[in-house]
Amino acid sequence: MADILDGQRIAIVGGGLIGLFSAYYLAERGASVVIVERKQPGSGAARGNGGLIVWTECTPLAGPGVLGHTLRTLFSRTSPFFVKPSSLLENAGFLYGFARQCSERAFRENLARLDFLNRRTETLYRDLKEKGVGTRIAPIGILRVFASKEAALADRALLADLAGRGLGPPPGPLMEDGELRAFEPALAGAARAGFVQQGEAFTNPSVTVDELIAAVRAKGVEILEDAVVTDIVEDGRTVRVIAGAREVKADKCLLAAGAWSRDLARRIGLDLPLVPGKGYSFTVRPAVVPQRAIALGDAHAGATPLGEGRLRFAGTMEFDGTYDRFNPRRITAIKAAAAPYFQGIDWKASEDEWVGPRPMTPDGAPFIGKVPGRERTFIAAGHNMLGLSLGPATGTVVAEMMAGTAEPALLQALSPRR
Repeated sequence: MADILDGQRIAIVGGGLIGLFSAYYLAERGASVVIVERKQPGSGAARGNGGLIVWTECTPLAGPGVLGHTLRTLFSRTSPFFVKPSSLLENAGFLYGFARQCSERAFRENLARLDFLNRRTETLYRDLKEKGVGTRIAPIGILRVFASKEAALADRALLADLAGRGLGPPPGPLMEDGELRAFEPALAGAARAGFVQQGEAFTNPSVTVDELIAAVRAKGVEILEDAVVTDIVEDGRTVRVIAGAREVKADKCLLAAGAWSRDLARRIGLDLPLVPGKGYSFTVRPAVVPQRAIALGDAHAGATPLGEGRLRFAGTMEFDGTYDRFNPRRITAIKAAAAPYFQGIDWKASEDEWVGPRPMTPDGAPFIGKVPGRERTFIAAGHNMLGLSLGPATGTVVAEMMAGTAEPALLQALSPRR
């Protein structure tokens, strides 16, 4: 697909999901792409996440009813949303912005922001699968499970409302107690009600990341590993990406370093309300592996089958002012919350315990656009917990943006200036 990007050299700071997908679609348009990655491609939050692809129901974390529950448990070490008291001042701006986004009106506006991207997701992933990326993605729906019929009905009503406005298919029929556990034998007594949200998908994220890395390399994308970028400098018709003793010259630059984008953005004059919200995961080998991914609505955790008898649990949101400091209490908290819902699991035999920072924004939507005051530097960061879902759509938007063909309304909705 030849166009205005043919022959242009584009540097991407960050080799996570957003950087890799952007490289894929930029290379498709004929650009010469180099990724400058602080560690190895696909590190950070790309591999250890829950592997969910929500291509019909992409919602922000902030919403009606969230604020009250969050405030009551904010400093509890077992809470799924935990702020370390010593980091409260550092995160105060984000938390204030998050609180303002918890109204019904803000929730609807932010849904619309995400829909600019999410409407592309299903089509793009189907195309990618034909090209060898995302071959293990299972589009068979996600089972949403609750401790009470009332909680399940409330969640189902929200999804039915979204479906009525064209945001995904309607939820499946409600199942209770024995019917639910017969449908999914891995469940235990705490699973009192649930339903399948059709159209959603799940995967082993590491497999998808490996396929994506192979695809961008096949397109000629260069990847510089172990290169921590310290500055991005525009010099007339070029931009220089400086990583220690190494320097990359390009026609344009994309900052897509996930949670690490904030500090570098500040260095080049862009102060964003973007903070690292750490998520945790681990893997077990249950006696019965679920047929599909399971979202535990009350426990605020999820379980995803990875293949080969493995089941990954993921959850929690920790704000402690660090990017990747591991706190074993968070793993313990996920186990305690999930254990009543499952049978046949030796929780002491967990493997691959992991922590990674998600780039969280108050309104739940990423920042995509040109860096204010710059001509050749762009940003795509702040995808919260939706990097795997929105990565392909973001990559196509980045390519359109750099080619000058992106939809103005989309760029306005996701602008770094908003």
